[in-house]
Amino acid sequence: LEAEYIQSYQRGDYNCDLSVAQKALGLQRQQLGYDHLSVSDTLTNIATILIAMDQPSKAAPMLKSVVEIREKALGSSHPETLQSLECYACLLWSIKKNKEAGEIEDKVRKIRDPNTPKVEPESLTNWRAKRRVPPRYPEEMRRARIGATVVVYIVTDEAGNVIEASGRCGDQLFIQSAVEAARLW
Repeated sequence: LEAEYIQSYQRGDYNCDLSVAQKALGLQRQQLGYDHLSVSDTLTNIATILIAMDQPSKAAPMLKSVVEIREKALGSSHPETLQSLECYACLLWSIKKNKEAGEIEDKVRKIRDPNTPKVEPESLTNWRAKRRVPPRYPEEMRRARIGATVVVYIVTDEAGNVIEASGRCGDQLFIQSAVEAARLW
């Protein structure tokens, strides 16, 4: 199944991909149980396919399950668990579930650095850029008619000036131009 999955993904045949991954998930759950780490890997693959199919809302429960499995199996401070939490938060940002995404990012920050102050999710949605600079669209992506959602984390001073910008998640080909644009806001 894995070889079939890889081939269909490389062809961009996401419907076939999804079918193969769902078969694999069923077999894994049957043989290994619902909380096995291999199941979380397959759920991640299914979420990735759904995102590629522009169905991020359907991917969210998959990534939530990934987080739950990894927290139970590895612990909440394990790097794989933290990475899964960040991916889940990124997806939540992209589907406009800002409060939940902010809470998850706070959780990750507290685990990584317990002295980090809490970020109020409301402040993240109430901030307005002084000016918007559109990101440069990567030419190879424009030619292929490919788009992506990118989440950029910014820090501002009291006056609203951007003092730091970094890519949180999204397609790597788009992150750099989005960060460069955000620094000019």
